[in-house]
Amino acid sequence: MMHLDRFEAIHLRTPWAPKNLIDRAKLALETLFKRGKEKLDPFKFEVFSSEEEAFMQLILSLIHEKALAEGKNHLLVLDTLRSPFKAILAKFAPLGIQVDQIPLTPLGTVDLEELKNSFYPTTMGFLFEPFDLMTGVEQPVEEILLACENHCPVFLLTKALFGLQNFSEKIEAIQCDNALFVPRTYPLSGSKEPDRIFAAATEIQECFARRVEEGMQLLYLRRFFERAIESMGGEIFFKTAKREPGTIVFGFSGIHGELLSYWLCQRGIFTSIGGGQRPSLHRHLSSIGFEDSQAYTAVHVSFSPDLEENTLQEVLITIEECLRLTKRSAERV
Repeated sequence: MMHLDRFEAIHLRTPWAPKNLIDRAKLALETLFKRGKEKLDPFKFEVFSSEEEAFMQLILSLIHEKALAEGKNHLLVLDTLRSPFKAILAKFAPLGIQVDQIPLTPLGTVDLEELKNSFYPTTMGFLFEPFDLMTGVEQPVEEILLACENHCPVFLLTKALFGLQNFSEKIEAIQCDNALFVPRTYPLSGSKEPDRIFAAATEIQECFARRVEEGMQLLYLRRFFERAIESMGGEIFFKTAKREPGTIVFGFSGIHGELLSYWLCQRGIFTSIGGGQRPSLHRHLSSIGFEDSQAYTAVHVSFSPDLEENTLQEVLITIEECLRLTKRSAERV
């Protein structure tokens, strides 16, 4: 059951939008979910205790279907695959499973030429996440499917069924958080607890609904924020790319992103420069072709859907103040 009344609250925060916005948004959501459900119906749905367990079971099934049955042992993954998943894949190296990583281009998307040149007769699949969690840049799913056609199956690792409208019957299997949508022939079995399965299915549906509903508000806030940053002399990374609506990477020439993040943190505004399960933002940008001097300036921010425009105004004022402090600190060095 979709809780479409949330559109009402979103509409109140977007007075610039057409008056029939709510009806249009409801119809779009219902259409998207119907299409997505039709695409997912051929799969069997299995739920596990964690993302890591679900990924492990997916790889074990892949090995059973492709390595043991067909003698294939080569796997392709996108370079931005999360560290816990890479660690799981590394456990299979002693068993002869070879994993090659496909890099990104400076546009933040998969290097399609590199992908096309990486196939072998033993390649059993290409795994990737449909968008980069660090930059928000979406991957060209249809182009990836076309490149892999007649070479190997494609596996998606996503959250809240992000990009569901782009899913295709050409996709072999989908991991969504701790759940798997896999062919019915795959020899895996998740939880047998009806309550856990129902809760997982409901949560996936709700998360998908929220993403669609909130995307409009986030896009508006992103445009508002980016224009203000540019008016201060800042740069928006990947500005022309198709991006996840609540993610922004920006920077100011000559100002180290880590220093700017520090001053913002002192004022109660939390940004990110990478780390944890991901490499540093600077390292990530440098690896895909950005100059160090530009990559060092980058700061990552994520907007929550309940963020109000007046709060964002206060954030922008604080950024201006922090810019002055950062420039003073840089001048002293």
